[in-house]
Amino acid sequence: MKNFKSLSILLIVSIALLSIAYFFEFKNDKIVNQVIDVDGFRKTLSEKQEKLQALVAENENLFKNKEFSKLFEFKSLKLGKELENEQFILLAFENDSLRFWSNNFISYSEIKNIYKSKNDFVKTGNSWLIKQSYKFNEVDVLGLIIVKTEYSYENEFLANAVNSSFKLPAYTDFSNVPETEGYIITNNNGEFLLSIIPEFRLKNSSINLLLSVLFYVAFLISFVIFIRNLSKVFRRKSIHIFLFLLLMLLLRFLLFYFKIPAIFYNLEIFDPKLFATSVFLPNLGDFLINEIFIFYLIIVLYKELADIVQIIKFKLIRYKNISFFVLVFDSSISLELNNILSINFSSIVAYVVISLLFLILAFSTKWIVEIISNNSNKKSFYVSLIISVFIFFLASIISHYVIGLLSVVLAVAVLILFRIIFDKYENKWYSYVFYFITIFVLYTVIIITVSSENKEKSVRKLLVTNLANERDPIAELQMADFEKNILDDKKII
Repeated sequence: MKNFKSLSILLIVSIALLSIAYFFEFKNDKIVNQVIDVDGFRKTLSEKQEKLQALVAENENLFKNKEFSKLFEFKSLKLGKELENEQFILLAFENDSLRFWSNNFISYSEIKNIYKSKNDFVKTGNSWLIKQSYKFNEVDVLGLIIVKTEYSYENEFLANAVNSSFKLPAYTDFSNVPETEGYIITNNNGEFLLSIIPEFRLKNSSINLLLSVLFYVAFLISFVIFIRNLSKVFRRKSIHIFLFLLLMLLLRFLLFYFKIPAIFYNLEIFDPKLFATSVFLPNLGDFLINEIFIFYLIIVLYKELADIVQIIKFKLIRYKNISFFVLVFDSSISLELNNILSINFSSIVAYVVISLLFLILAFSTKWIVEIISNNSNKKSFYVSLIISVFIFFLASIISHYVIGLLSVVLAVAVLILFRIIFDKYENKWYSYVFYFITIFVLYTVIIITVSSENKEKSVRKLLVTNLANERDPIAELQMADFEKNILDDKKII
């Protein structure tokens, strides 16, 4: 009866916290219709079209005389700078063959599609472009204005954005067909050019967002306690441990698969651009939640079934090593303590994740040492340690997994140190904490420094490899035209 009453109270508290959290989340999400300055867009577009036409007119003689080599020279000088500043692209065709291009922003296959397209507003693989056509004798010139770039994913080099001159947010949508819910933009002849489609966006309130997140966290804590007490209804230890594990894994799966609570994914730490390594670790926020779940499970399991910790320990060495690696290699988070100005909120969260990893290792190691020390002498302990390390290395070789030597040294050193503390010191817990923090600091500094250096070398190697393997299909196409001039050039011969 007492258990039922406490369970009822916990469930009611959980539901109340969930309701309050949802209230603030609902209050936080205000739908705001995007306001488009259509007249401003038309004016900017008209100015850009005039600038593009003026640039083409300045180089009219070069196009007429088919002096494409001079155009390539000018491309890197004044002409190239003007085109880049205004986000223009110039293409020149002679008898349907591409003879000049101002940059490699568009692939050759897309250039052919743009050239053949009858629309003046075209969509390529990653951009929306406005096309203007000019003809000089046998040379067709295409002037392209980049309106918006769209990529399937973003990083520090690729960003979805509208041309800054138009002063529109990145989420603005465009269409090359008339849209009833959009703003119609026409060309100078009054013909349809493009549609600007306003977006309905959610405007976030920082206070409501914070309160919603806090109440969702409180709900999750309360609900986990409810699951813990619910599993204790069964007196048989094996049943209630199994039920507890099952419910906790089910809860984590539901939260992860359905992205619950949704408001968490508005936070910066849940942004995949910051950190992502796989489907199971898609962002730093989920990584942090996973660590908290694992840490809590290990504490509960030790209290209920201490022997299972020995099995978990060998898994943790490998998991910790992988976690350190991906936090450095698969993220754009700064972990360089020597550069304090680069440390931000995401860096602090990453260090919290690292700290949780070490706490998990510390607790499990302490318990293993206590269990083994209480059931065996010193000689048996060290023999078991040597055999365990040998088996672990053998398993790593068989599974083709190369574990960092530093991680193995850390695990062995911690086990030996904790055994010495167990044998010599009366206040064991204080000694455990003091010595483990010392090892933790040394290991963290070394592993992050080494991993950062390896990452930097890998990035440089990748850039060099890409540069060495880079091909320009358009240049290769033009090689046949330049070959005769090269062979006749007396300075080269």
